[in-house]
This record gives sequence, structure tokens and C-alpha cells, in this order.
Amino acid sequence: MAVHLAGAHPEMVRALVLTGAPVARRHGPARRPPLAYRLVRSLRRAHVVPEAMLERARNRYGSADYLAAQGVMRQVLVRILAERYEEQLSLIRCPAELVWADDDTEAPLSIARSVETAIPGAVLTVAPGAGHLTPLSVPGLLRQAVDRALAAPSEACAR
Repeated sequence: MAVHLAGAHPEMVRALVLTGAPVARRHGPARRPPLAYRLVRSLRRAHVVPEAMLERARNRYGSADYLAAQGVMRQVLVRILAERYEEQLSLIRCPAELVWADDDTEAPLSIARSVETAIPGAVLTVAPGAGHLTPLSVPGLLRQAVDRALAAPSEACAR
């Protein structure tokens, strides 16, 4: 939401802070679900196996974020991961702070580097060994980024 808002309505956004967000394409080959999961999913679509079997496969092969999500939030997560934000990123002109872990497996550091390139003047802070949940693992670094963003001049987003 923040990326969309900052790109479409720069007058409403003073600065942007992103952390572990999958807002750019991963580098390298696309990550595909394991073959066993794809097979069960295909069989479910063909009405060969029950929904309960597909749910067991989701619980076995799903990411930590997917497993933590419940109900409709799982559908939201899947949809968000399929979206692309390159166009919105190219429109952002406000100060941007990026706080990323060097070992984030859900939104790798390569994504942060792409975002850093896409947003002029973006500042990337890399947190060694922080994992995907930087708000929990390095709250101090994230707070510093928020403080810097709050200190940014309000006219910085003007085009």
C-alpha cells in the first residue's frame, strides 16, 4: 500500500520505510513450489483428492509467512506475492529508507538492492543475520530508519 500511495500521490507521503517487502522481482530462477505440492494441487483442481489433502500439503510445504497467516489472509499473501511494483517504484521521489537482513529468505537482499536502484536517493541499511522479521530481530535499526524518515524535509517528495 505504501509503495502505491507514494508513487500515485507523492504529496501525501513525506518519506517511506520498507523492510523485507517483496516489492521487486527476485534475481535468479523463479522459486517454484515443490513437485509434491504441485502434484497435490493439480489433483485437487481435478477433484481427484479432497481439500483436506491439499491443506495438509500447504501446511507441509508452505512458507513460514503462509503458515502464520490464517483464513483470508492466506489468500491476501498469495496475491501480494504475485503482484509487481516496478512501475510504482519508478514514480517514487520521496526519501526512502530500506532496512533489510542479509539472510532474508522470503524477501532476499537482492530485492532491496533493486528497490535501492529504482528509488533515487534510497538508503539501504543491511542487518547481518536478522532474518525475515526485522521488526522483531532489529527493532533499533528499524526505529533509526523511521526517525531519519521523520526528519526528512516535507517538500522532498515534490516532483
